Amino acid sequence: MDYIVFDMEWNQPFSREQTVRTPVLLVGEVIQIGAVKLDEGFHELDTFKINVRPVHYTRMQWSVRKLTGIDNKALRAGVSFPEAYEAFARWCGDDPVFLTWGYDDVPMLQSNARLHGLDPSLTGKWYNLQTIFDRQIAHEGRQCALSRALELVGADFEEEAAHDARGDASATAALCRRLDMKKGLAEYTPTFVNVLYKANMGNFRTPDAALTSPPDVTFPCPICREKHTVPGSCFVRVGKYKLGSLFSCGESEFFLRIAAERRRSGSLRRVFTVQYANDEYRGQIAAAEHEGEANDSENEKASV
Repeated sequence: MDYIVFDMEWNQPFSREQTVRTPVLLVGEVIQIGAVKLDEGFHELDTFKINVRPVHYTRMQWSVRKLTGIDNKALRAGVSFPEAYEAFARWCGDDPVFLTWGYDDVPMLQSNARLHGLDPSLTGKWYNLQTIFDRQIAHEGRQCALSRALELVGADFEEEAAHDARGDASATAALCRRLDMKKGLAEYTPTFVNVLYKANMGNFRTPDAALTSPPDVTFPCPICREKHTVPGSCFVRVGKYKLGSLFSCGESEFFLRIAAERRRSGSLRRVFTVQYANDEYRGQIAAAEHEGEANDSENEKASV
């Protein structure tokens, strides 16, 4: 078994109206795949990089071009996604375990695979290294940008900072050497990170603005598939940049999160996610509610 640390770059539509919606909702089209292969001791074995020629978003969106340095000429020189996907799967080998920095890359690769009628199960076994990094180093209770993570461990990766997929994968692999990976993976459970639903809720100038007066959220229940609406007033602050709430359907319980997240471009967005609840999430909600009750009690005493 090998670990595959991978990263991707993808192009985006110029407007919401140009977004492809069938046969899948295509919020981004993969234009580059980069990866580093590690053995079971997390030592580097090999690297991979391939440029992909899109079929829908065939002109570089300006912000993606600025971020990645990939221009329209380079875009046209890539191989087709099916060729790239097959080459990547062959390079990964049998029974790979994927390590990513964030939640975006795996769903993006899977949606692009479905777009071309390919089997999306290649990345069926994966872990988000951000959660391990936060537990062991950052202790901030939120997602951490790769550049900031490198700063926190005192690592200097100028080449990797250019948002080249293989460069970012190499920087992420280097972070593995600063972590207790065996402990992190052993403590890591699907209920801790499994994002069942994710939606962007708009852009904001500051984290406080993104989390103040949250709106009602409507989402498809992972169990019954019916749409449910949870009032914004049900969310409590469970982290510096995160709101949380619990939702139940039948015997299953879910953790709903509204978080302020920074994009790679530096802009700030409000993101809503649905995950399976666990004791850690339940504890966060209980602590926040207890703190809220204590503050209410103090305010009542002050008003007497």
